[in-house]
Amino acid sequence: MGPRRRIFVCVQNRPIGHPLGSCHGRSGGLVYRTFLEELQRQSAAENYQLTACGCLGPCAQGAIVIVYPEGILYGRVLPSDVPEIVQQHVVSGVPVARLVIEDAAT
Repeated sequence: MGPRRRIFVCVQNRPIGHPLGSCHGRSGGLVYRTFLEELQRQSAAENYQLTACGCLGPCAQGAIVIVYPEGILYGRVLPSDVPEIVQQHVVSGVPVARLVIEDAAT
């Protein structure tokens, strides 16, 4: 049996001044490390797969996180949001509405 949920965190790094910016420049790396620590803290790491990845699309709303199998896209994620995402969505299955990006084109 595979992981219950898969979490992808954008850590894309673009050159300074790039018009799209980057999730790395919006704390994507720290968001990823915070997910790793939070999953380990809750002894939940074996049930979930965490992956650092490149661009997920709506760069202006970074740091971007997507959680599968639901395909929920989160934007403007800060390290302080991670415990809520882990507990409410990753563990309990209820998306964190205030962070959900409904229209990924914006």
